[in-house]
Amino acid sequence: MFKYDISIVIPIYNMEKYLKECLDSILKQDYDLSKIQVIAVNDGSVDSSADIVRGYEKEYSNIKLIDTKNGGVASARNKGIKAAQGKYILFLDPDDYLNECAVSKLISFYDAHYDEVDLVSYKIIPFDDETKKEHKLHFRYDYLINEGIYDLTQFENIYANITTINYCIKNKLDKTELFDIDLKWHEDQEFSIRIIKDKLKIGYCPDAIYYYRKVPSTTTGTKSYAYYIFDNTIEFWERLFNEYDKVPEYFQALFMNDCGWKLQKGILHPYHHLGDDYDKNWNRVRKLLDKVNDRVILNHPNVDKLHIYYFISQKLNKNITVDIADRNPYFVVYNDSNIIYAGDKIQMDIIKCSFGKNKVKLMCVLSSPLLLFSDKPTVICYIDNKKYQTIELKESAHSYSKSKEKTSKSYYFEAILDTENIENIRFKVEINTKVIEVKTTKVCNKLIFNNNDCQYMIDNKIYKFNENFIKIIQADKKNVKQYNKLTLSNLIKAGYRHIVIGMLAKLKNKRKKEIWIYYDCKGVKKDNGYYQFVHDLKIKDGIKRYYITNNNNKFNKGLFKGINKSRIVKFKSLKHILLYLTCDKIITAYIEPNNYKPISDKTYAKYFNVASKPEIIYLQHGVLHASMPHKYSIDRLAIDRIVASTYFEKENFINNYNYSESNVITCGMPRYDFTDLKTEKKNAILFAPSWRKYLVGEKRGEFSPLKDIFESSKYYKEMQALIDSEELAELLEKHNMELDFSLHPIFKCYSKMFKAKSDRINIGKKYKDSEYKVFITDFSSFVFDFIYQKMPLIYFVPDYYEFRAGLNLYRKLDMPLEDSCGEFVQTGEGCIQALKKILENNCEALSKYYDKMDNFFIHYDNNQRDRLYKELREGKV
Repeated sequence: MFKYDISIVIPIYNMEKYLKECLDSILKQDYDLSKIQVIAVNDGSVDSSADIVRGYEKEYSNIKLIDTKNGGVASARNKGIKAAQGKYILFLDPDDYLNECAVSKLISFYDAHYDEVDLVSYKIIPFDDETKKEHKLHFRYDYLINEGIYDLTQFENIYANITTINYCIKNKLDKTELFDIDLKWHEDQEFSIRIIKDKLKIGYCPDAIYYYRKVPSTTTGTKSYAYYIFDNTIEFWERLFNEYDKVPEYFQALFMNDCGWKLQKGILHPYHHLGDDYDKNWNRVRKLLDKVNDRVILNHPNVDKLHIYYFISQKLNKNITVDIADRNPYFVVYNDSNIIYAGDKIQMDIIKCSFGKNKVKLMCVLSSPLLLFSDKPTVICYIDNKKYQTIELKESAHSYSKSKEKTSKSYYFEAILDTENIENIRFKVEINTKVIEVKTTKVCNKLIFNNNDCQYMIDNKIYKFNENFIKIIQADKKNVKQYNKLTLSNLIKAGYRHIVIGMLAKLKNKRKKEIWIYYDCKGVKKDNGYYQFVHDLKIKDGIKRYYITNNNNKFNKGLFKGINKSRIVKFKSLKHILLYLTCDKIITAYIEPNNYKPISDKTYAKYFNVASKPEIIYLQHGVLHASMPHKYSIDRLAIDRIVASTYFEKENFINNYNYSESNVITCGMPRYDFTDLKTEKKNAILFAPSWRKYLVGEKRGEFSPLKDIFESSKYYKEMQALIDSEELAELLEKHNMELDFSLHPIFKCYSKMFKAKSDRINIGKKYKDSEYKVFITDFSSFVFDFIYQKMPLIYFVPDYYEFRAGLNLYRKLDMPLEDSCGEFVQTGEGCIQALKKILENNCEALSKYYDKMDNFFIHYDNNQRDRLYKELREGKV
C-alpha cells in the first residue's frame, strides 16, 4: 500500500545557508534510506535553495523537489502531504535537523502503538545558531519524560503541550488532515489539535531528537502582534471551544499556554481595536477564560505565578470573595467555593534604603495576589513595638508584573524614620480593619533567606534587616569587629579581586570629602551629564567630581580639554568600581543599568555592603512623554530624584509615576543652557520623523532594511506623498522656503527610496535645529527642543493606528498628540494644509499653540545648571 515507511516533508523558502545540514541529517539516518521518502517543497525561493535540492534529487531517487509559487509554510506542507507515499509523515523545517536514530526510533515506536495514538511527539532541543548552545523547553519536559502513551484526559498530563512541529502522524492518504492555510499563526498547533482530539492521547519517543535552530530574527519581530493575528487566532480558539459543552482540560491548558507567553510579550490584548471595540474584543478572550477551570490556570507551569491570578480576575463569570480572619492562614481568596489563594503574610520588598545622620529612608513595595482582590490597604509602622504612624499607599509600577499591562496590584510607599534611640522598626498591613504581617523577602535585590548578613553599618549603627523587622544596633567595638569580619568573609568568598576592591572601598569610606560621579551614555558625545560635570567642576566647594565615559579616546577627542585627566574615568575600570562603591551622588542622563552600573545589584549587595547606596539623580536626556510607568516610575528605577523641565512633567511624575514633590527637581535640563534662542533662522522647514520598530529588521542588536515591508507601509506612502506633492512644491516656491527631510539614523537605509520633484526639498541633509522656522515630526521626544524655542510644529503620524496598536516600542503618550502644541495630521495632504496655515501666518505658531508653548517650560533662561547645582547641594535623607 505504501511505497515508503516514512515521508519527510520539508517546506523551503530561502534557506540555502542551512539546507544541506538538514538534508544530510536525513541521509545519515541509521535506517534503510530506500524506505525514507524526502519531499522538499520549494515555496518560491529566490536564492539557491531549489538548486541545492536538485543536486540531491539527481543522486537519490527517493528525494523529490516540488516547485511552487510562494504560498506560505502551511500551503507548502499540504503539497508535501498530498505527495507523501510513506506510512508515516514527519515534518522538518529546512534550518533544523534530526539526530541519527530519529527515523528508526519513531517508526519502531509507532509500529508498536499504531492503534493507540494518531500522533507521536519526540524530543525537541532548541539551540543557538552562533554559540551552538542547547536549551531546554522546561514547560514540556516536566510532563513528557518517559517513553510511552500519555492519556490527555488525565490531569497530570494536560500540560504536555504540543505547540511545535516535532511530531509524526499517520498517512491516511486522501483522508490525511491538511494544515489550515488561512491561519496566520499557530498552524502547527491547530493541525496537531485536529489529529489528537479523537483519541485525546499522544505518544512520546524521547530517543528521537529534533534540533530546532534559533536563528536571530531578520523580520520585523512583530508578526505575532495582536494587530496581525488577534482576530484570526481568537476565531480558532472559539471554534475549538465551541465544539464542547465542557472543553477538555488539555485544550484549556493549550489556550492558557498561548495567553501566558503573549501576555509577557505584550501581544495578547487587542490594542488595534479602540474604545468600545477594544472592550468587545477583549471580552472574547474573557469568555474563553470562563471555559477554563481555575485549577488549570493555577497549576499551569508556563504561566507566570502572578499572571495566573490576573487571568482568573479577567473571567466574566467569577464570584470572588476574600476572608481575612484571626487564624492561620489569615486570608483566603475564593472563586465561588474554590480556594484560589491563601496566606499569612504580605510580601514587602525594600527596593532602596538611604541613610543620613540618625535617619533612614526606605522605599518599599508591597506585593501579594490578595491585593488584586481586596480593597486598598494602608501600612502601619511600629517603632519598638509601638504604633508610630499610618502610611498611605500609591499603586506601584510593579503592578506591571512581567508585562506592559497591569497584571497585579502592588503598592509603593516611602518611610523616612528617625533612628535615634530606637531598637527596631516593623511594618504591618491593614485591610478592612484587619491587620496582616508583612514578610520582607528582598532588601535592595539581596535575598534575605540565602544570607544571614543583610546589614549595613552607618555612623556606628548597624541596621540588620530580618524577615519581619529591621533591628538597629548601636555599634561598640565588638559589633564593629563582627561586622568587619563578616564583610571580609563575603569578599573572600568572591575572590581576590573583590577583596582588594572591598578593602579599598572601606578605606575610601573614611574620607571626608564628598564624591560625585557623572554619566551620559555610550555613543553620546555631549549630554546633560557632561554639561553639568563641566559646570560643577569649576566650583571650589571641596567636592571631588568624576566623569565616567564609555567611549574611546577618538570619540572623546576635544571633550576634556583643560580638565585634569584623573577626573575622567573609564567605564567599568577598577577606579570606576571604587568610585561607584564610595560615591555620595550618581548624576546620570541615562538611567538604564548598563549605562551607569559597573557591577550588578546582586554583586553589590552580596559582597560590597560596606556603605549605603548613593543618592541617584536622573537628569533625563529629554522630556518624557511616552507612557511608560512600567519603566520610569520611581519604584521601578529606585532613584532618589528626577530633573523636570516642564510643568507637564512635574504633574505627570507626581500623578502617574509615584514621585513626590521632593523627588522632582524643577530646574530644567543642563543642555538647555546652550540652546541659542536668538539664532537667525533660515527660510527652511525641518521634517524629522522617528523610526518604527515594525518597519526594520533586527538581528542581535543590528538593524537591517526590510524594503518590501517598508515600501508597502502607510509610513512610507504618506511621507512620500508629502515630499512628492506638486502642491507642496508650489507652497515652498511661493514662500521661498526649503524643506530638509532627515530620517532617523536607524532609517537612513531607506533614504534613497524617497524621491522629491522639487529641488527645494533636501533629503538626508545634516541640520542644526535652532536654524529652522518650522518643525514637522511625529511622536518623537525631539519635539520638545523645538517647543522650547517656541517654533511652529506639525505632528505628522501616517501610521497612528499601527502606533496605537502597539507595533512600536510604546503605544501611548502621556501628552496626547490631539491636545499638544501643534496640529496633528495623519496624511500628506493634511500636513500640507497645516503647513500652509503656518506659512501664511509668517512662520509663527498659531495663537492657540503658541500660548501652550509659552507656558510649557518652567524656565526659559541659561541658569539650568546653576539651579541644579544648588538642588544637588541640599543632599538627601
